[in-house]
Amino acid sequence: MHATEAPPKPRAPRVSRWRRPLTLILGTLVGSWLLNVLKMRHYTRKLDNLPSPVFPKNRWVDAWVKWDAGWYNEIVNRGDSFSPGEQSSVAYFPGYPLLMRWFGAVVGNDFIAGIIITVASGIGYLLLVWRWCCDRLGSSAAWTELFLLVWYPYAFFLYGPMY
Repeated sequence: MHATEAPPKPRAPRVSRWRRPLTLILGTLVGSWLLNVLKMRHYTRKLDNLPSPVFPKNRWVDAWVKWDAGWYNEIVNRGDSFSPGEQSSVAYFPGYPLLMRWFGAVVGNDFIAGIIITVASGIGYLLLVWRWCCDRLGSSAAWTELFLLVWYPYAFFLYGPMY
């Protein structure tokens, strides 16, 4: 080392580039699920006639299998169908119900499989969008985008409901 050269700077420990966004995503996921717990406690006290529960003993889990969950379950169990002049299950893409069928055989319940698939897909989507933005926009803009996407009201559908 020459007298004019500065000593090398010590390197900071390398933090996984996925750790921070994954922490934000998982924190939001937990917050969303806790909000659902509070919501369902309120609804079950106020309403005795909620739509036919899939999980009557666990209204919290039941809250995640509303909306199109019945259609997906019909596709899993009976396949697509078409009835002229009526709503039909043929309008839904087959990938999600196929994953529900396969994963449902593993976990023992098609609805629980659907919830897990939705959560895993949502986390994967958010991480891919964050990485894409990092590559094209830089770290600061990617964090802003991820924060806005995670807290966007319709992002709720990335956190568990079978929709």
